[in-house]
Amino acid sequence: LGLTSVIIPDNVTSIRYMLFGNCGSLTNAAIGSGVTFINGKAFYNCSSLTSVTIPNSVTSIGEYAFFSCSSLTAVTIPESVKTIGEYAFVGCSSLSNLVVDCGVTSIGKYAFAYCEGLTSITLPGSVTSIGEHTFFLCTGLTSVTILPGVKTIGDHMFEACFSLTSITIPNSVTSIGEYAFVSCSSLSSVTIPESVTLIGGRAFYECYSLTSVLFKGNAPSLDVSDVFDHTSAWIYYLPACASTWPATLAGHPTRLWNPTVQSDAAFGFSADRFGFNIAGTSYIPVKVEATTNLSSGVWTPITNATLDAAGSLTVTDPDSDSHSARFYRIVFPY
Repeated sequence: LGLTSVIIPDNVTSIRYMLFGNCGSLTNAAIGSGVTFINGKAFYNCSSLTSVTIPNSVTSIGEYAFFSCSSLTAVTIPESVKTIGEYAFVGCSSLSNLVVDCGVTSIGKYAFAYCEGLTSITLPGSVTSIGEHTFFLCTGLTSVTILPGVKTIGDHMFEACFSLTSITIPNSVTSIGEYAFVSCSSLSSVTIPESVTLIGGRAFYECYSLTSVLFKGNAPSLDVSDVFDHTSAWIYYLPACASTWPATLAGHPTRLWNPTVQSDAAFGFSADRFGFNIAGTSYIPVKVEATTNLSSGVWTPITNATLDAAGSLTVTDPDSDSHSARFYRIVFPY
């Protein structure tokens, strides 16, 4: 009815069901510090809503609360919020900045599905329950970080996130659901922590770019054998778990990932460049990074390559003579 802006006073404790639903002209909403519950469909289909402030008093966001708020660009979920309801932000196609503070324990199914503008997300370790299809068809999503604490990656959770190139899975996750990453066609490499013991059917199905999967623990149980179907994935495992690994997993070859820096004649400076040899299983991928400060957490890529048929790779750092100290590490490509 022409409403463009709303300020909800501090003495209001709840925004009732469908209160602002279908207010197509509403552009911004400030929610008062007394509100504890945003009911289902409270801002349903407010297609012009660009800004909303959720205070640190809200404990729950109801189902469909911001459904199809297609102009909404940024949302911060404060630490007071414990539950995000099913379909809460589905279809918020312009949402590009999403912050979920530590405090959220439950995220309902399809909560952020069809948020095509979302490019990155960090899931806090407080989350214990995640519904299926949470980020379904978030086609702009490129990176996901899941913090330690999260136990499960749910069914279809990142299905059809076509742009996803980076996923960080912590050592708290014990299972990856069926179709979890199906059709994530830009994902080329993934590391599975030792805590994961079960992977659901077609979890990485049609991840066409997937070539490298590193398992840090023993071979997991598989619901069915099509986990990596329609990928070119090689499966890699660490020396500590070598005795438990079969020659193939889900029809894909497995290989020991054991790159080691050699203390041979190549180790040291030559022609003003520091270098060294790496030896290990033939044709395993490696990424070498360098830093000048171990406490900074900032690492610069030196090379991203594959050991040759003899299981050897020579690495040189052209920038090594520009620093008084330089540290190196070998990591799995990501």
